[in-house]
Amino acid sequence: MALCTVLLATVPLVGCSSGDGGDSGGDAQDGAVNLAQKTPPIHLNQTSVLLHDGVPAAEHTYRQALARCSAGAVPVKPLADDVVAKLGHTYLETWYDGERMAVKADRWDFRSAGPSAAGCVFEPVHEARLTIVEPGATTVADLVKGTATRERSDGVVREAVAGDEDGTAPDDVAQDDAKLRAQVMGELQKQGQADLVGQSAGEAKVAGQPCVRLSSAQGEACVWSGGRKWRFVTDTAADADRMDAPVDNITLSNKPADGNGYQLTTDSMSVGTPIDDKVFVLPGKLAVTPAR
Repeated sequence: MALCTVLLATVPLVGCSSGDGGDSGGDAQDGAVNLAQKTPPIHLNQTSVLLHDGVPAAEHTYRQALARCSAGAVPVKPLADDVVAKLGHTYLETWYDGERMAVKADRWDFRSAGPSAAGCVFEPVHEARLTIVEPGATTVADLVKGTATRERSDGVVREAVAGDEDGTAPDDVAQDDAKLRAQVMGELQKQGQADLVGQSAGEAKVAGQPCVRLSSAQGEACVWSGGRKWRFVTDTAADADRMDAPVDNITLSNKPADGNGYQLTTDSMSVGTPIDDKVFVLPGKLAVTPAR
């Protein structure tokens, strides 16, 4: 249920699943139609970054550390300028192709060398992950370590009840979502936290794509609305701090309130352009082990 991704930490909800590209997928229920099979190819390039007072937090921390080192009498080895520009950023490339999807994520940070280093030595920390979801298996590869784990998967599943192949007719799932939203709002109102749930703030366009604006005390997000007929949800925004992607939610932007929090931007998005099968193939020779 899409709404279950909203506030698990705030209101306990039974039976919720995140739908992230990193999980093993879900079974299509009897009598249901998997609209993922009818969805045209989708390709996105996005960037996520944690901000502190409007600037990348990791870069802010690095520059403070560099200034302290530079004020002393020890040798200093700073990071290359191109690495500094990427600090704290996660670069996400996502492909949806029927019952398959893939997400490539690159994340950059830094660390100081150990006490044995001569002076202040800064080193880049790079994470790179490739997640491939397809009927039969979900594979998560660490592209830096050259390892991967694999578990059983039903592939990408976005369901509609039989007879609602265009995904527009009301059904029990939609009614259940409405009831759940009302329950969540009621519970949050009791706790004085009703402003945590995003409220619709109209329509907009991001990277040339239509989206629904959701506004809350945490900031404003815009969720792709062009995929409703393929069961992409628009009532909640996906987590901007991630290295994978939901199967049923494409959040195009996230602007944290007061410039503090995770910012998500979409650099490009295409719908209907064929995807090269090579994005669903693991690079090189990785050591693949079954997930525990």
